[in-house]
Amino acid sequence: MIEAVTAANEARFLALTAQDDCAGLRMEAAYNCSAAGCYLSENGALLLRGSSLLLCGDAPNTEELETFCAFAGVSELEGAPDLLPGFRRTHLLQMEYAEQSVPSQPQLSGAEIDEVPNLWQLALARLLQVPTEDWYADACARRNRGLAEIYAVQAQGYYVATAGIYALRENAAYLTAVATDPAHRCRGFARALLDKLAIFSTGRTLTLLCEPELRPFYERAGYRLRKEVNQDKRI
Repeated sequence: MIEAVTAANEARFLALTAQDDCAGLRMEAAYNCSAAGCYLSENGALLLRGSSLLLCGDAPNTEELETFCAFAGVSELEGAPDLLPGFRRTHLLQMEYAEQSVPSQPQLSGAEIDEVPNLWQLALARLLQVPTEDWYADACARRNRGLAEIYAVQAQGYYVATAGIYALRENAAYLTAVATDPAHRCRGFARALLDKLAIFSTGRTLTLLCEPELRPFYERAGYRLRKEVNQDKRI
């Protein structure tokens, strides 16, 4: 049975998420910012954000998961072992930083890395394809709670690239939201941000999810493939 996370079952939820340094880490960070959207099944955890559902641990049985998705209006499902009726399956790649040595401090020409960017100005730069106010509120909550490390590249007074760790614990970090303004691509900005965040994450397992076509870029930055992750979208 799928049930909402409450004070009574919180410990079980956190124990499940603690076992996973990617999906579980993301759930843990979301829960620490707002418990809304967090659920438990018998041996698994679920995170519902808008119309997207993330699974961690053992998934509910197919019938129960199908019913929950229909009730919650889920159109995108990550981590389900079985394909539900009405969905089509694609895959994301879970990559892990694998370099043994710490990268050197990145040097940029005509730009600089802002390690504490103004989040509202960064939101207004619209580098990320997400609603401005939603991203701003979430990023502020995560950074204020010590759950995020967000960097940006500034050139001529404008933010032109960003990347960040949006889930963080003592032994693990999750990197996402890597984006560069189209007019400023191919200048090494994204790679510089990745190197800077790898330095910050020294001693932690650093993971990210990417589309298959981005695998060569992340491999050049020191990442290796850990596994494929099922990503199902409603037809």
